[in-house]
Amino acid sequence: MPEIIGTTGRETVSLPVRACATLAVLMATTGCSADSTYELYFLGGQSNMDGYGYVDELPGQLRGEADRVMIFTGRTAFDDDSTGGIGVWEPLRPGHGTGFQTDGVANQHSDRFGPELAFGRTMSDMKPGSRIAIIKYSLGGSGLAPGVG
Repeated sequence: MPEIIGTTGRETVSLPVRACATLAVLMATTGCSADSTYELYFLGGQSNMDGYGYVDELPGQLRGEADRVMIFTGRTAFDDDSTGGIGVWEPLRPGHGTGFQTDGVANQHSDRFGPELAFGRTMSDMKPGSRIAIIKYSLGGSGLAPGVG
């Protein structure tokens, strides 16, 4: 398992089993060695994190895949739904905004994007020798706590 660097410093982060398994598959399918290091960032939230920007309004340089940035967008679900959180690792590209869907085997991109696009590209530009991994999970229209919202 690679060392994962948290956003608060160099420390190993313990990920849920599902995320660890998908990271292992990512390494196997991309040819990464077991000692590869990823900087892992979690992007979570509600409707603002969902992303409502239109892909067709992006400038050309933002429309393709980002170099050295992988993303795992978890399937959104409320707490009592056991299918929530499944997804597939893939290179960062537009289409992870509202309307994005996954069945845990394949991703279906939407015509929208969220803050993950600029965040991932900015991190890649600022850290040219690093591999970036983003886990995105958002559920617009949800309450911050039971009975709220």
